[in-house]
Amino acid sequence: MGKSDYRERCLKAKGEQCTICDATEDIVVHHVDGDRENNSLGNLEPLCQECHMRIHNYHPEYEVWWRELPAAETPAFPYSEVAQKPFYARGKTWDELEEAIEEEILPELREKGIVNVQKRELHTVLLEMATDKMDQFPERLKEKRREMA
Repeated sequence: MGKSDYRERCLKAKGEQCTICDATEDIVVHHVDGDRENNSLGNLEPLCQECHMRIHNYHPEYEVWWRELPAAETPAFPYSEVAQKPFYARGKTWDELEEAIEEEILPELREKGIVNVQKRELHTVLLEMATDKMDQFPERLKEKRREMA
């Protein structure tokens, strides 16, 4: 097999499921050490495009995900919390969302017989719901800025 076959080898050996979130759609292969020439199986991990993008865009939860990658020893890319603040929800907001999902949304879904829900599905629906209320966005942003001032 040539080096271009690394994707097929990885998916065959490790499965077509994201190592981080267990998604099974839009699976790509991540080079753990950041070296795209290092196609050894130990350096390759199947990830969904969303998790892969977050790793390469230094998402605030990057370090947690990095520890979850089995082949990881050291980050392939420098992590900078300061660089991320403009792009992602602050820790408190993210924690509140995750808590609401765990304590409110998931129990209600289980009561309705909806099980095996992936976080990706939940986040997609939440973003769609937010999109439905875009008219409220400017006022909400102004409120947030006043709170942070």
